Amino acid sequence: MDPSASSYMTSGPQQAQGQPPFYPYDENAVNELLKRKRRKRTIKSCYPCRTRKVKCEPSARGDACVQCIRRDHADLCQLPVDQMQQRRGFRIDFETNNQSPEASPVLGQQLLNVAAAGSGGNFVSTGSVDVGQPEATSNSQAARLQSLEEEISALRADLARGGVIGSNRNHTGEGGPYTAISPLTNSQDVYSPSQSRPPSLKRGGRQVVENATGARIYLGSDAEPALLLGCRHDVDYGMPGLDTLGQLAPTTYPFANIWRPEVSLSEIFQTLPSDSDVMRYWQVYRDSVYPFYPVLVDIEKFEVDLCNFLDDTISRENAFTSNPNIDISWLSLLFAVLASGAQFSNDSSKDRDLRSKVFVCSSFQCLRAANLFYTSSADQIQTLLLLGNCIRNNPNTNAAWILVGTTARLAQSIGLHEQSVSSDDISPSNALDEYQKSRLWWMVVWQDTHLSFSYDRPQSSMVMNRNIPYSSPSTYDRSFVDSILTLCWIIRDRAHRNLINGEVDASVETTLSYKRSLEDIFRDASPFLTDKASCKTLQNHLERLALGIHVGYVICRICRLCVERTSASSQMHAQILSDCSERAMHVVENFLDLRRLAANVCRSWGFVQNAVSCAVMLGMSTGEPEARYLQTKPLVERLIGVLERDEKESQWRDNDTNIRHSGPYSRALIALRKVYGLETRDELTELDQIDLH
Repeated sequence: MDPSASSYMTSGPQQAQGQPPFYPYDENAVNELLKRKRRKRTIKSCYPCRTRKVKCEPSARGDACVQCIRRDHADLCQLPVDQMQQRRGFRIDFETNNQSPEASPVLGQQLLNVAAAGSGGNFVSTGSVDVGQPEATSNSQAARLQSLEEEISALRADLARGGVIGSNRNHTGEGGPYTAISPLTNSQDVYSPSQSRPPSLKRGGRQVVENATGARIYLGSDAEPALLLGCRHDVDYGMPGLDTLGQLAPTTYPFANIWRPEVSLSEIFQTLPSDSDVMRYWQVYRDSVYPFYPVLVDIEKFEVDLCNFLDDTISRENAFTSNPNIDISWLSLLFAVLASGAQFSNDSSKDRDLRSKVFVCSSFQCLRAANLFYTSSADQIQTLLLLGNCIRNNPNTNAAWILVGTTARLAQSIGLHEQSVSSDDISPSNALDEYQKSRLWWMVVWQDTHLSFSYDRPQSSMVMNRNIPYSSPSTYDRSFVDSILTLCWIIRDRAHRNLINGEVDASVETTLSYKRSLEDIFRDASPFLTDKASCKTLQNHLERLALGIHVGYVICRICRLCVERTSASSQMHAQILSDCSERAMHVVENFLDLRRLAANVCRSWGFVQNAVSCAVMLGMSTGEPEARYLQTKPLVERLIGVLERDEKESQWRDNDTNIRHSGPYSRALIALRKVYGLETRDELTELDQIDLH
């Protein structure tokens, strides 16, 4: 027993026999307090757990219990509506103020007020105790204070438990966790969803389903429309069978093992084509792929090594016996080059698709054999970049984004993102000079920037200590690659500023500033990249058109985001919208010209994605769908016609008579047809939300 309570019992005034006991406080007030503390028996289990009669334990996720998560029906984990409202009513957002219940001055004052009401008003917030009754002794005062403190502690514990319960069953919206106004707090002290969302908060992203794989993936709030990325809204999640049907679609994953469980390197080696095909695919890669994404840091050396390799390995069966010095990492790079060359070759669509995927699988198997995650090297980084480029051209762009994140980590693990302090550094990349290391790192940034910008996701290559490795010191004569690296720098700078600010700055001033920086890329580029008359070779024309597609697409994207967030009555709204539409038309025209001069180059997902995205922006820039189509009809009809021919040529049937596609054309056509009303308009909900009127 507590000493103070014992002292009070022994030294307090004795009650006459037969008289009711006397307590040194207002008994009616205490009775009311106890009634308020009395709790009805409530349902504490969700419906699935209550039905199955198992214990309902809250999980760390907070949105469902452990049992429902384990049994894969978290969406069914719900408490009764009245019970949820009751629990939310007692929730106080301690985390917002970074305070515990005991440390919160507002809550402390409220608790003292409750205690004062229970004591008839004789307990004041300053901590002093009014005796209230002249006959009370110091011991009775101590006992009275202790009793009130116990009541306060009990009430605090109840409130804390109410907060925990509320946080475990909360609902989240755009503004964050739902926090109802507590009956013990002032309405101004707690943020509620009924209040306007603070302007500093970025809109939340969304979960969508990837059509090719049936996987649920995340898109940022400013990502391309899900339709353009080959995804659909997850409206049917939770209904059995729908997602399973998507996963049963015929799909070949690059990580799949196409051999028996125990495979030797000699068997992998046998997947190499004939020497003539090796050289043919190499020439396609060198002429049609490398100029627009130069991953190989030393292409001349690679060609010499390739010729020596073919001379030394005449027999595929005895390759490792006749040439025991073969570097398995270099062999993985060779398979990646062949996969890229096969995608852009003149083979039939079936051969292009199957051969490319076989080479991708062979390359990944070589990376496994090379112990990729423990002995990373520059050859392996180049391999992963080429494989990522192949995967996104299939197009499995979400898988490519995931892979480039891994590639960035591996590149950072060997220090490619940092300037070497000493020339004596020993690392897996020590065979490269400083310029080559910087160049290889910026190839990682290139791919990461493009994919992350399309998906509105964070970049894995954001942190680095390297400047752009320009091939020429001249500021006003930059090559195609140097211009693209400048474009990546601008996108990266924008993403970095948005990350620091915690929101997307799409104001008119910021948009115009970035627009000027992007247009300066043309000013600083070589003359043939901006002036058709200055082009002397076919490659000059191709690079001029490619640069216009990439830079124009980025300008359209940032202008579109500004228009979405700017009032239509704004003075600059019409001007930015007009510039966006004009630039989008140039991008589509450049793609059509590029397709006319080099059809195989346009199999790249980057070119198709950028052109179709700009065509969609044109379709959403004016009036009703009919008016949109009439305004851009000639240009869009040409684009759809080209993509339809390419899609037809890319079709083939597998052994199960399933129609398969090679390349990104099918996804692009679906988006264009739906935007311009060539198919049913029931699925245009998301695109209509991105209206640029």
